[in-house]
Amino acid sequence: PVKGGKAGKAGFLPDGSGLEVTAYPNPFTTELSFNVRLAAASPVTLTVYDALGRMVYTEVHQGAAGLQHIHIDGSELPSGMLIYDLSTDSDRVTGRIVKQ
Repeated sequence: PVKGGKAGKAGFLPDGSGLEVTAYPNPFTTELSFNVRLAAASPVTLTVYDALGRMVYTEVHQGAAGLQHIHIDGSELPSGMLIYDLSTDSDRVTGRIVKQ
């Protein structure tokens, strides 16, 4: 799984800010899931960009404190490398995912 946060030598790792994200499976074909751990209740905005920086998906969830699961139908997303940006009122995590 790809974890979001600050870029590190081993990829994207939790940044300790109160927001942790795991995207799976990676790579994916149609279904994509995000496990999101929130320190406090907050709206969660998920945005996905293609390799050229064009927004290809966005949605907003009302997240409660603790572990949340976000599932999206990725069948309409373009193939190749994608960047996700998951943000709350106070934190932001980005990471890479690949659609086959």
